[in-house]
Amino acid sequence: MDFNAYSSEVLEWLEGVRKNRGVDAEKTLMLCKNIRDYAREQDDEKLLGYAYYYSGETYYLLNDVDKLFRNLSCSLPYLEHSRQHGLLARAYNILAITSMNRGNAPFAMDYYLNARMYCEKYKLYDIGIIININIGMLYNNFGEYRQAEKYLEQAYDLLQKNGEIPEYYNYLLNIYIGLGNSCFYQEEYMQAQEYALRAKEACAGHMGELEQIAFSCFEARLCSAMGKKEERDR
Repeated sequence: MDFNAYSSEVLEWLEGVRKNRGVDAEKTLMLCKNIRDYAREQDDEKLLGYAYYYSGETYYLLNDVDKLFRNLSCSLPYLEHSRQHGLLARAYNILAITSMNRGNAPFAMDYYLNARMYCEKYKLYDIGIIININIGMLYNNFGEYRQAEKYLEQAYDLLQKNGEIPEYYNYLLNIYIGLGNSCFYQEEYMQAQEYALRAKEACAGHMGELEQIAFSCFEARLCSAMGKKEERDR
């Protein structure tokens, strides 16, 4: 989205949000308020969508659920009207994650499917990978394992078409663990083990601490189910 037509002051606010998001919540929220106040005076939907989205994202990181929902819900029509489809898909994704964390799976699925629709319509492949992974994980939680596999495989296909992204190995690991879990829950342990081997071969040397913990937990559950106690306890 091009913001170059705005004044230097507005551009400074926008750049400040980009630099401080995820780092300095107080400063990010202050800058978003500046943008929002200015945008209301100018009746500028593009800036309103931007300010409400990044306020909502910041409240998500602060775990302030009420303000998260309030800001992201406000952002949706402005992002839609100003064609900021990437932020729109991300807003739906955050709303879905938060709904799932609050135990409201049907709402989460609705939000995810909205996000996925925008990703497909506007070819937002990088966000689409995340959305398909998250939908796959949600279907695993529902016990609808074939549906989970369908979305995880779509995430894999998108990832292979758009492999030059920094999160490549993180996404690949999540896809393999998700597919492995789909098999695990159906007691298809040999197929689950195949996904574990693929994950180890492809992602070895590319896992951070959290990724290593996630993979080790999956591998331990699988070894336990297959009666491989010595491998599990290594």
